[in-house]
Amino acid sequence: MPRRSALIVTLSFWLAGAAHAGPFDHEWCRFETPQFEFVTDVPARRVAQLAERMLVFRQAVQPFIHGDRETQEQRIKVVAFRDAADFRSVLNTPHFTGFMRPSLRQSMLIVSPGPDNQWLTENALHEYTHYLVRNRIDVSIPTWYDEGLASLLSTAKIGRREVVLGNSPLPLIRSALQGDTLTLEQVLGTEVLFELGHAELNDLYLTSWALLHYLSFGSHQTKELEAYLRAEHESLPAALGLTAAELDAQLQRYTNRSRLPRIRLPKPVVH
Repeated sequence: MPRRSALIVTLSFWLAGAAHAGPFDHEWCRFETPQFEFVTDVPARRVAQLAERMLVFRQAVQPFIHGDRETQEQRIKVVAFRDAADFRSVLNTPHFTGFMRPSLRQSMLIVSPGPDNQWLTENALHEYTHYLVRNRIDVSIPTWYDEGLASLLSTAKIGRREVVLGNSPLPLIRSALQGDTLTLEQVLGTEVLFELGHAELNDLYLTSWALLHYLSFGSHQTKELEAYLRAEHESLPAALGLTAAELDAQLQRYTNRSRLPRIRLPKPVVH
């Protein structure tokens, strides 16, 4: 159970320029667990649930994150906004719902519940995946892999007895793959997200999501993906023994099925 210390928080210590913002005119609190330090205006019970889900998630998804695991993980600061409008007013970013800021001292996740104030857990798991990915060594982290894996794993459904991975917005994925905003080669070559417009950003997330789903749950080419991430091949298609056009065709066929496969895992026990 988190230890709670009530305080009115001004986040200017962590977020430059936030001291004058209206979102911090009401009560914010700090909740502490051995793994997380939450700074949030989310109710205490909701924070406890989120912390527990993040711990279950961390254990469940480890086999799907490539690279050698660090022997020690940091305690993470999580700044969680209850209202998406507050997040947007402070961060001044209309296209993103969260950020992960890595640090040698203490990494920080900054998350919101998204436009409809319904997706706080999913967005927190998305940013937490970025942290878990960057806590691996001996692999490179291309942008498409970082965002695709975070999108794929963050839709995990955590029930009383099991964790289900692989849930995907198939109609949106098909639309992105069949559109002309970004080609697969452009997605694989993207390095800086902030240079993309809203439509391009959306299609990059969805295409990357589909690609990680296909490699991890469809074709089970995780060894080939691992070799690519360890820089044993110049490109992902080369690692798979394909051209970019052949990989694109396989991805199109994979996402044209009525439903993508899912994986059910026993729910890990956490303390």
